[in-house]
Amino acid sequence: MKKIGLIAGNGKLPLVFLERARREDYRVYTLALKGEADRRVSSLSTRCLPLPIGNLQRGINFFLGNDVEEAVMIGQVRHHRLLRKERLDPLLADLLAGLPDWRTGTLLQALIRQFVDRGIHFLPSTFLLDELLLPAGCHYGPTLTRREELDLILGRQVAEALALLDVGLTAVVKDGIVLALEAIEGTDRTIRRAGRFTRGAVVVKVSRPNQDMRFDLPVVGPRTIRTLQNSDGRVLGISSGTLVLEKEKVTARAEELGISLVTF
Repeated sequence: MKKIGLIAGNGKLPLVFLERARREDYRVYTLALKGEADRRVSSLSTRCLPLPIGNLQRGINFFLGNDVEEAVMIGQVRHHRLLRKERLDPLLADLLAGLPDWRTGTLLQALIRQFVDRGIHFLPSTFLLDELLLPAGCHYGPTLTRREELDLILGRQVAEALALLDVGLTAVVKDGIVLALEAIEGTDRTIRRAGRFTRGAVVVKVSRPNQDMRFDLPVVGPRTIRTLQNSDGRVLGISSGTLVLEKEKVTARAEELGISLVTF
């Protein structure tokens, strides 16, 4: 039977991966990050180690002890928890001290390198999940107005500039005004923040330029649509590299609510 390691962050995506892996006859050895991973990952894994976010060495040892040579990192990790610098093991403390910054790309590439240097290689986060991707050029829901088309263009430009700086991936625009930009708080909170100002906003979420496919791919799902609805948003534009949880449900719900979902 095939074997793979999983570093499980928060959200439903690790559960979806585990279900796919089971169908493909993989034995999955999971590092379930405490305070992040869903408790159900344990029952779907061959072996599961609940791991405090500051204990890097123990995670590496778990994979090595189970002869794991390939792994994936799936699910969001709120790495701002590391800012508290609580209970970091010596390996992680030394690693963080040597980084030029703690932005997502810098941090996760450095963490993955610790595993790779010990013979544990990471596969793209889309492994076994390709069916969750929507190609460019999809359109669900109402046709965009000319104003919404212009806001989508502006939102994409702003979000891509934000992603280039590795700050965030989401921008919210209305009538040519940028209402909110994503930083460390995540997409849903960014949408809610924009919703305090106006109705009918355009939300744009992009991939990073030269996206490292091994970690932190953009993800949307039913919760994104629900947040957009509750904030009176009108349009959700996403790049073609975005993973869409429960894709059929998301597209159907967008059409039902009169929300335009477009990919580029």
